[in-house]
Amino acid sequence: MSEQHPPGTPAEGPDPFDELLKGLVEEPAAPQPVAPEPSVPSSADVPTVAFTPVETPPVVPPSVEQSPVTAPPLDEPTVAFAPPAASDAPTTAFPEPIPAAGTPSSGLAPTVVMPGSLDPTAATTVLAGGAGGGLPPSEPPRGGGFRDWDPRRKALFITLIAAAGVLLIALIVLLVVVLGGSGKDPDPDPTPTRTSATPTPTPTRSTPTPTPTPTIKPAIQSFSVDTNTAVCADTAAGTTVMLHFAWTVVGPTTQIAIASGANAVDAIASPFQNNLPATETRFPMPFGCNNAQLTYSLTAAGPDGQHYSGVVTVVRQYTPPAPVPNPTISSFNVVYDAAFDTCTTDPLSIANPTFNWATNNSTEVAIAVDHLASAFDGAYTTGLPSTGSATMPFDCTLDERQYTVSAKNSAGVVVTEYVTVFNPADPGGDGPNA
Repeated sequence: MSEQHPPGTPAEGPDPFDELLKGLVEEPAAPQPVAPEPSVPSSADVPTVAFTPVETPPVVPPSVEQSPVTAPPLDEPTVAFAPPAASDAPTTAFPEPIPAAGTPSSGLAPTVVMPGSLDPTAATTVLAGGAGGGLPPSEPPRGGGFRDWDPRRKALFITLIAAAGVLLIALIVLLVVVLGGSGKDPDPDPTPTRTSATPTPTPTRSTPTPTPTPTIKPAIQSFSVDTNTAVCADTAAGTTVMLHFAWTVVGPTTQIAIASGANAVDAIASPFQNNLPATETRFPMPFGCNNAQLTYSLTAAGPDGQHYSGVVTVVRQYTPPAPVPNPTISSFNVVYDAAFDTCTTDPLSIANPTFNWATNNSTEVAIAVDHLASAFDGAYTTGLPSTGSATMPFDCTLDERQYTVSAKNSAGVVVTEYVTVFNPADPGGDGPNA
């Protein structure tokens, strides 16, 4: 019977994790074990007495190079024993007997650890002639489970599993990105989404607040006067200049009025005129020349009772009139013509001689019979032009008679001239026949 080393922790068969890691761990190359050939028993193959195995130190994992294992000092052959019974299986003959403990054999190869062994404590003895040793076929190799692995093998295995998991996750992420970018979903199965029910608030009945109707207020869109300067030739009370106003009022109104005063006033409270239209283009209103300036107010009352006003200010410009020259009478005479023949033929008749006159700077001329201070006081005829002619009656019973002519200018200044008419039938008179 061949010599064997004590096995490690027993196991029922080869560990699948050892098979998976087989080849991942670098191990030195070693000769493949050769199946032992059966040998014929000989007289030199003396059976030995069975002995009790001696425990040996733990074996280093197969990744570490080991030195040849020699038999412990106490592992020595015992005395010969009687041949086994017929039921006892024969042993395999060895080319040469096993040397004594501690004595190296020249023809027996050292015991080495087989690479890739499932049991790191299992070893085989290479026999002479290249024959391989090992455990008997009836006892297959046994090894420990994952919990009995060497810590380094455990760490390596866990690292590989973690790396495989990371690669698997990266592959899944890549597939999601590619499929999501192309807009295609190879797996239409919907993913259930957890939704939470939102409680529906209980409606509360509220009374709607009516929207107030906006109040449209009136406005003075425009208010103007034809001139902001009143030209006055006199500043005495009672002298006025007429002005003309225009305006436009928009929006609903209940009253429109206009007034004037030293300052802006509420025209509705003290109107010059009220109940005016919303639009006016030429409304006349006087300016009193005894005021240096006046403010004209246009006021409109809205449906809300509020008053809205626009104002215009007019200032006085005093311009005294230019002096008017006095009128003059350049000529005033009577024409002695055939009209006086009546007095010759009939001394009791009335003749109608012609009078001529000419005046300057006059606006009106008047002629009167007899000598008067002004012909306008007892005018026989008035409203005559500044230059002209007219007939006047002459009583033939008189020897002579005076006539008055007067001229008046725009300022009311009056000038007067006289002419004396003699009866032409009076030979002692001053007439043309005298």
